[in-house]
Amino acid sequence: MKSIYLFVALLINGVLLATTAQAHSMHVVAQLEGNVISGQSYYSDMSPAKDTYVGIYLKGHQDDEISGKTDDKGYFKIDVPATGEYVLYVEGDEGHKVETDVPVISATSSSSDSSSGYIQIRQDIDQLKNKIYLQNILGGVGYIVGIFGVIAFFRARELTKQAAKAA
Repeated sequence: MKSIYLFVALLINGVLLATTAQAHSMHVVAQLEGNVISGQSYYSDMSPAKDTYVGIYLKGHQDDEISGKTDDKGYFKIDVPATGEYVLYVEGDEGHKVETDVPVISATSSSSDSSSGYIQIRQDIDQLKNKIYLQNILGGVGYIVGIFGVIAFFRARELTKQAAKAA
């Protein structure tokens, strides 16, 4: 019976630790417009990733890396030699690292409007992804109730066996 309690304690502890690790992740929004890759890096609490390392390379050419840093607001702008399929990664404090493929934005619209609009849309999407919904809360409560139900089942089974032996 003690092993069941230990298992449940470890399971709950694992769930809590996994949630804590997810709570402070790093995100990056980037785009290639002409020969400039621009974007922003930020943490899940929407604080900017200040003065973090940004690395960019063409897919399949990891040796030819171009690097830069984010500013105080987490924004970066790095010139690249040619258009192509780029991979961008940001390395932040405490081992945070995020990597993404850089999408190409067409040059038909005005550059400042499309850049800021694209970045804002991506940030809004990331905020929605990280939002806690009622279904997630109810699902967590359901898991907890289920775990206690399993414990109650095994305790009742054990008590029934003891009562049968005593009779």
